[in-house]
Amino acid sequence: MSRSAHSGAAVASGTLPVERLERLWGWGRTSSATSYVYRPSTPEGVLQVFELARAHGATVGLRGAGQSYGDAALNAGNICLDLSCMKRILAWDPGQGIIHVEPGVTIEQLWQYAIEDGWWPAVVPGTMFATLGGCLGMNVHGKNNWAVGPIGEHVVEFDLLLPNGEVRRCSREHEAELFHAAIGGFGMLGCFLSVTLRLKKVHSGLLDVEPFVARSLDEMIEVFEARMRTADHLVGWVDGLAQGGQVGRGVVHQANHLGPGDDPEPARTLRVDRQTLPATLMGVVPASVVWRLMRPFMNEIGLRLINELRYRWSRASGRRVYRQSHAAPVPELRAGVARCAGLQDAAGARAAERPPGTARRPQAPPRGPLPHVPCRRRVLAGARVQGHRAEPPATLGARRRVRRAGPRGRGPPLLREGQHDDRGDGAPRLWRGTDRAFPRAQEALRPRGAARDGPVPAAP
Repeated sequence: MSRSAHSGAAVASGTLPVERLERLWGWGRTSSATSYVYRPSTPEGVLQVFELARAHGATVGLRGAGQSYGDAALNAGNICLDLSCMKRILAWDPGQGIIHVEPGVTIEQLWQYAIEDGWWPAVVPGTMFATLGGCLGMNVHGKNNWAVGPIGEHVVEFDLLLPNGEVRRCSREHEAELFHAAIGGFGMLGCFLSVTLRLKKVHSGLLDVEPFVARSLDEMIEVFEARMRTADHLVGWVDGLAQGGQVGRGVVHQANHLGPGDDPEPARTLRVDRQTLPATLMGVVPASVVWRLMRPFMNEIGLRLINELRYRWSRASGRRVYRQSHAAPVPELRAGVARCAGLQDAAGARAAERPPGTARRPQAPPRGPLPHVPCRRRVLAGARVQGHRAEPPATLGARRRVRRAGPRGRGPPLLREGQHDDRGDGAPRLWRGTDRAFPRAQEALRPRGAARDGPVPAAP
């Protein structure tokens, strides 16, 4: 049974702080769960959460950036350990390409830190927003898996906090069995506290990309088998709605790294601003509104039309080789990227004179205790603030009307999903969920025999 389906009845809900309750979602928005969420920013904070779980008989589910499609980062009715605040880069060796980071560092943070020294993650999944801890827990692969293997093949060592509170440093030479079991272990053996990773040396911020049009699934497989010997990366787009003899038709893209001397301006192409995705489509339409333009086509007829246009456009374009950045958008956005890059070049001409490795970047913070910066939490939909009125911030969620309890709008306000209580005065707050939102936590806190609509006592 998945953890999101677990009832959590064995957890003494009344002994855990009610203000920690949050509703979390998987990235695919098909699964959600209510958990007691903790976001520590230090290894000591992670250890405290483990001790809290042992004291109350609760299970601990690990969560990074929440980029899993389903319920992998959910733990209904129990503790969810969110590591997104542990995102410090602890050490970096630009000579060897070895980096030491905390588990909350994302793939995006990783390549942005190292690319101007001429290094790139050897394995990159389909999103740059996943955390290193999550990538190791799932042992993710990239578009070059047949050649370099999953991300676990490039881990040098890591520190793992076991459920009993013991910290083990694991590598291929020391604690080898635990090393191989924890990578791809789904977080079932413990929590990564730090990770040391070996990156790949690159000589340019560009890749040579060549498309191949496949008229059927059999032809696409033949293209893959023929190009594996010469390609660094291979990825295929399949028209899942094609029928008849064209079932599985699509486009295969082969990408290869540039060798030394192939790029006449490596210092310029290795800049972070040359890899950043554009904020506009084709240099005109804001990327933030593209989903609105696509909504009318999110049906079978619309998707058939889009797939047909893409396939025909690829056939008409032919097998022309072009160059594209590592953090590349889809081919339809290349014109917008080039347009934005031209504007950036005019503004940053002096930066191009710097050799790789001399560009400025944020310095890694020192080890040791750091000032605590509280993370903002999303309040569970339907949560009620007792004892004061909440003032929603200027966010998208604040544009929604604040519902009020009681007749004629009397009573304390109810916060909708996406709103926060940001008074910042340090006053204690008690969030109480409605019966509809999380009935198990509600019933566990209510004294036996008390009315269902009575007040909920504060957790000790």
